[in-house]
Amino acid sequence: PGVDVSKLKSLRRVQTMFVEDKIDWSEKWVTQGREEGLEKGRAEGRAEARAETLAVTRKMLVNFVQARFGGSLADRVSALLAKISDLQTVLEIGEWLPACDNPEILLNRLESV
Repeated sequence: PGVDVSKLKSLRRVQTMFVEDKIDWSEKWVTQGREEGLEKGRAEGRAEARAETLAVTRKMLVNFVQARFGGSLADRVSALLAKISDLQTVLEIGEWLPACDNPEILLNRLESV
């Protein structure tokens, strides 16, 4: 008695909409957080893989120099390669280094990188 049923129904609709919107936003936040977490994990994984590839490539080049020219040159090459943090640059060195048969030329080229 004395209660406007249409207003009550309207309030129920607003309440229902609010609850549904809250659920939708909660799901969106969870989904967004999950996606951001996955992307961050992927980026970290790629960075770790690049760092590992860089380290392995450097080691292979140093091993090659050691086998070809001896330990003292390999130590110097190792120190020079350690200064290079760009994987692509180290890979490019790997393309010309095996063909280099002169230790001085090898060192000069590495020092100029």
